[in-house]
Amino acid sequence: MENEEGVVEQTAPTVVDERDIPQALSIVIEDSDRRIVELQQAMIDRVNEASLELMAMTGLDPNDGWMLDLGRRKFIKIENLPIDND
Repeated sequence: MENEEGVVEQTAPTVVDERDIPQALSIVIEDSDRRIVELQQAMIDRVNEASLELMAMTGLDPNDGWMLDLGRRKFIKIENLPIDND
């Protein structure tokens, strides 16, 4: 559907009926979701461990504010890092 400016607007679909999925499928989905979260955490842990090793090899000290910016794929040095006491 086009608005006044001629731009096509997306409308959300209307749910007209729904049915519960079988418990077996629900269990498979929950197990898959749990495994994905565990795998993601394990991979992040390995990347962090490797980054610490590489920083040590290149003389970048985390205590001086150096850290891995995973999204930008760079080592960055930061100042005034807020301390999380939780």
